[in-house]
Amino acid sequence: MRKAMILIVHGSRVSKTAVELVDMVKKMNEMSAEHTTYFPAFMQLQSPSLNESIKTAIEQSFELIEVVPLFLLAGKHVLNDIPRMVEESKKLFPEVSIKLRDHIGAADSFLNAIINL
Repeated sequence: MRKAMILIVHGSRVSKTAVELVDMVKKMNEMSAEHTTYFPAFMQLQSPSLNESIKTAIEQSFELIEVVPLFLLAGKHVLNDIPRMVEESKKLFPEVSIKLRDHIGAADSFLNAIINL
């Protein structure tokens, strides 16, 4: 099963941040296994939005889409906005499996990466 993993960040008025995320996603796609493709998404101020990235993944025939919030802490976007957006997408695209993963700050592997700096 082909899996799309959408990495969503806050977004910024600083355009360089969009370039950084796009570059990171490009590098991850070069490094990853063939069955997973990574896509960028932004909560606000930059594009693509989460909805746009989900649509792109569906247009590319991905059967499983996982949304990973690249947020350190569980604030408003992690607790409310992103789950709401994922639920709306599930209703719009019931034929596709769309799952919300924990925010990156909750992952032990992220904590280990900091410990190993």
